[in-house]
Amino acid sequence: MKRIINASGAAPTLFPSVDFDAFLAYLRAVWAEIKALSPKWWTAKKETDLVGGFYVMLNDDESQLRHGVGFGHFFYEPTEVEINPKTNMPKPIGRTDIQFAYAAHMGPRLTIEFKRLNNKSPLRQKYFSQGVSRFVSGKYAPSHDTALMVGLVEGSATNEKAGLLKYLRLASTKASLALQPITHPEYGDPSKHGPAVDFDTLHKRPTNCSCEEITIGHILLER
Repeated sequence: MKRIINASGAAPTLFPSVDFDAFLAYLRAVWAEIKALSPKWWTAKKETDLVGGFYVMLNDDESQLRHGVGFGHFFYEPTEVEINPKTNMPKPIGRTDIQFAYAAHMGPRLTIEFKRLNNKSPLRQKYFSQGVSRFVSGKYAPSHDTALMVGLVEGSATNEKAGLLKYLRLASTKASLALQPITHPEYGDPSKHGPAVDFDTLHKRPTNCSCEEITIGHILLER
């Protein structure tokens, strides 16, 4: 992944692929450990409880050292802020669930948005309308070309993936999410970062975003 800096002579700052793959593996490994432990919040219905509990486990120093993820820092519920061009005043534009800041100087922040899923249409629609679409519009991660959507699945992750891919084939979905052709099959199924990522989607973005396109990796974690 890379971050674009709008400054003369600035080069994109990169998150090295070897570290990115290790980070993705870490997400799944910690989730598997939580599933085995089954803490009190594991069966929570509120998304904030699930994400908060996951963040605490991900942000544990001993866990990061054990899994070899010592190249960055986690942030919980960070907010994007921009200067409103009409008022010249700061304006919050979007609060995401978790960000991971790569340790390199001016390195990129990987934004991770979570949504509950339960193999039913209402939550699936929310996953796209209140998750994916916010990356597409630039409300989330406007200067980054890569982001993650994580579905916390109550039910079957296999069935959920099939449902999400079916939703993506709809003409209305393609238009509303500005879906772009991708180089690997079926909206990036399997993902180029597989098996840690279930599938990818590529989206065109408006001109207010530093990165003209964004690739979103979709990770489905079964509860």
